[in-house]
Amino acid sequence: MDAYLDILKQREIRPTAIRLLILKAMMRFERAFSLLDLENELDTVDKSTVSRTINLFLDHHLIHCIDDGLRQRLQLFRQ
Repeated sequence: MDAYLDILKQREIRPTAIRLLILKAMMRFERAFSLLDLENELDTVDKSTVSRTINLFLDHHLIHCIDDGLRQRLQLFRQ
């Protein structure tokens, strides 16, 4: 759990239970993933919450967006 907290703190993101849950789910993906992939992984989390958290992570450069022409994919900046 401390590793996830450190990741958020390094990007100056205040850790919350939902943010940690979403980050953990994102870390399980080995490749770029779509918002739908993430929503399916987190079926108990409200879609608007996932979307707001994704936007926060994008703003703080924790993840980046890849547009492959068909759909947008998300990927973590891994260290």
